[in-house]
Amino acid sequence: MAGIAGIIYPDAFQVTQLIQPMLKTLRHRGQHLQSHNTCKNIELGSCGTPIAYNRRHSLWLVLDGTITNKANLIDDLKRDSRPVSADDDITTLIIHAFEAWDCDFINKIEGDFAIAIFDDNREQLFLFRDRIGKKPLYWYHDHRHFVFSSDLKALLTTGLIPQTTAFDALATYLFFGYFPQDVTPIEKVNKLLPAYYLRVHLDHNKAIQQYWSYSDLFCKEPCCAPDEETEYLDALLQQAVKKMLPSEEESGCFVSGGLGSASIAHYLCDASKDHPPSTFTIGFKGETDRDIASAAMTANALQLKHYVGTIGPDDCLDDLGDIIWHLGEPLADPNIVATWRLAKLAATHTKTVFSGMGSDELLAAHIRYVLPKQKLGISYHFYNAIKPFLKRFILPLISRIHRPTAFRFLKHYPASLWQVEYLTENAMFNTPMLANAAPELVNLFDPETFLNKFYHITRFSSEIDATLYLDVKTRLADLYILQYERLTTAHSLQWLTPFLDEDIVAFLASQPKDVSLKKPSMTVLKPVLQNVLPSAVIERTKTLRQGFLRTWTYEKELRKAFSLLPSGTLVGNGIISKRWLNTLLEERRRRSNPFPLLWSILCLEIWYKLFIDNPARTKPPNASIFDILTQ
Repeated sequence: MAGIAGIIYPDAFQVTQLIQPMLKTLRHRGQHLQSHNTCKNIELGSCGTPIAYNRRHSLWLVLDGTITNKANLIDDLKRDSRPVSADDDITTLIIHAFEAWDCDFINKIEGDFAIAIFDDNREQLFLFRDRIGKKPLYWYHDHRHFVFSSDLKALLTTGLIPQTTAFDALATYLFFGYFPQDVTPIEKVNKLLPAYYLRVHLDHNKAIQQYWSYSDLFCKEPCCAPDEETEYLDALLQQAVKKMLPSEEESGCFVSGGLGSASIAHYLCDASKDHPPSTFTIGFKGETDRDIASAAMTANALQLKHYVGTIGPDDCLDDLGDIIWHLGEPLADPNIVATWRLAKLAATHTKTVFSGMGSDELLAAHIRYVLPKQKLGISYHFYNAIKPFLKRFILPLISRIHRPTAFRFLKHYPASLWQVEYLTENAMFNTPMLANAAPELVNLFDPETFLNKFYHITRFSSEIDATLYLDVKTRLADLYILQYERLTTAHSLQWLTPFLDEDIVAFLASQPKDVSLKKPSMTVLKPVLQNVLPSAVIERTKTLRQGFLRTWTYEKELRKAFSLLPSGTLVGNGIISKRWLNTLLEERRRRSNPFPLLWSILCLEIWYKLFIDNPARTKPPNASIFDILTQ
């Protein structure tokens, strides 16, 4: 774990060590170990790992993350006649790799990482982000400064970046419940996309390039026949767990009650028999009792120490200010409270924790993959019927007559009705709801326009592949991974995710899926666990949590917090409608569930108070949630 940061100033005479408040903000990521250096008009710094240099000090490197194929990298470097050994630390090896292969070195390493390399000879800074997006990397560029960091809030502490809300991003947040892709809530601040690298010269010229394509994996030949999938995946998961396992310390595993996390606990037991792992579960009282019971059955069957915690309506707000500060972005998922408690619980027993993150997306095991397609009507089937005709005959004809018209047609072509329907069905605020809740924002986000970013969707042979691709590129990276990475790091936990190993991602993408997908699928894992876990765990079906936390809406503490929203900053600035909020709060007997909507506004309000209304803080707020809301 580490935090990395850097600033390119207009010239060497204006270097003012603004990296210091950034490093103070990042210290929770690096256990207070800090290092930084200055050369010409660039500052580079790190918390957690020291800056690494080559022998001539012409290359500097800072790394946040874990490289999982160190042995292979050493072999590749030795074949290139590089003077390396197994005793070299990974930063030294990466510097050798950069010297040997320039930016192509990134194709030689695997793992989760954010890397910054400064090349003094070329006067260029290079930023690299891992393939799936486990490690964060934010950047800002104006006509004077280029600033990057592992954390959005660290950028703000420099004072170089106006604390100005990006209103189109707020509309995107209300639709999704999170900020997808390169979107951030601060104007002109971007996330570096997963599997991309950015090159910026000290004179501020820059370029961004992709180095790996997830969509290409779906086009490859399957690695094995369907009846060999379980055996193949079993071997890959065993290998992934072993290469991630710390050498001589006990580790832990988050278990959620599903087969994804249960399978990782199983492989972890086999790989660490001398140091059996502990398992950890957190749930919401009266809401996730079945999950808690299933997780306990998994731990009992594997004979592991099991630690459980629960969250009630009266204590779910206790750490929400700290949670949102550590996230740096508002997330509308109430599970951020459970993730925080889970990390806190695990940190009292271990320094390393595994999870089944990514299994549901890679194995099509979410209930949401089943429901939307069942609701599509005649328009969807008609569109799919004529789509090949449009692409094969109409588009070439238009292209011959008027190429600009053909381009406009092609620009809108990839957004299929199935994908638009999928996004809309899973939206926090769909367009009609957004028109009522935030009328000033309603025209700033359109799901079909958003889908134009994913032009590769048209390459997929099945729509379930396209949907899984879309989820991995958005929901997985920007909602689930983001919250677990930030909140485990906040508790000094190393968080490991075997399902996101590069070989497993490639294997599962290439394998054909059940295109009908009448039910969520974990079939490939069941034979591995058949004689390990009770049938109640293996055959447990996923269900849609309709009305999740609905009964909590009017519990004392939550009601008190929600009732402050109509007089809050979002309403005062005209972002959220006061009338809509009051209506939502008053309709106690309505059939729909108001909790997720109110929660999403509450998290945004708290974030707004912390990062827009007040100067950015270098440490979490020492205040209750009610103090924050009323300040």
